[in-house]
Amino acid sequence: VGLALVAVSRGHESQLLGERAMGILVLIIIGAVGTTIGILGTRAYAAELTYKRALDAAARNEGKVLYDLLILAVDQNPNVDRYHITLSQTNLLLANGIANKKGKDVTEDDRRTITQLVQQAIREAQRAVAVNNRLSTSWENLGRVYRTLIPFAAGADRWAVSGYTQAIALEPTNPLLLIILGGVHFAAWLYDDAVKAFELAVALKPDLANSHYNLSAALREKGDISRAVREMEQVLTLVEEGTQDYD
Repeated sequence: VGLALVAVSRGHESQLLGERAMGILVLIIIGAVGTTIGILGTRAYAAELTYKRALDAAARNEGKVLYDLLILAVDQNPNVDRYHITLSQTNLLLANGIANKKGKDVTEDDRRTITQLVQQAIREAQRAVAVNNRLSTSWENLGRVYRTLIPFAAGADRWAVSGYTQAIALEPTNPLLLIILGGVHFAAWLYDDAVKAFELAVALKPDLANSHYNLSAALREKGDISRAVREMEQVLTLVEEGTQDYD
């Protein structure tokens, strides 16, 4: 009996030790997860502060500071789509600023810098989509980047159309996206496609003068003059008489 009691006692102690070990292990795991969450939370907060400083720099028209702070924000937290979107547009603005320097010729170094900025704009727009491909804004931004490059890069119009088409699929009730898509088709002389996009925009919001105006222009280019006139007459009913738009 004594031996049996000792065996039971030792078995009980072993069970207690096992339970304590499991408890310690759980605490270690919880601590590690908590530390990780804390670190990630700290980095996310720091990234938001950096992004706010970047927007402040933009308000002061400090392009270089804006650019550097956006790079830092993306490094601190690469999983925020709006950081990538803002950085992609900043790259385009900086490239445009260099290309249009007043009173100065564009040097070979300038051309290299412009190329790098444009490549970064495309890359950041693609990263925004990769972070959140269910967000219409990310696809719209990608389309906008390629639309800017249409005069300079072969095939950019197709990528622009693809970006805006995805944005519209995610936000089908936004007539402004359809107007922009129609504008891309119009610039490529694809007037049938432009008319379809503008007609959808008109159907979504019949009181939007811009939709009718663009539809009128596309119909005119197609040679459908009677419909073009009717659409322009509709524009005049939607725009206040005496304003610059009316004139």
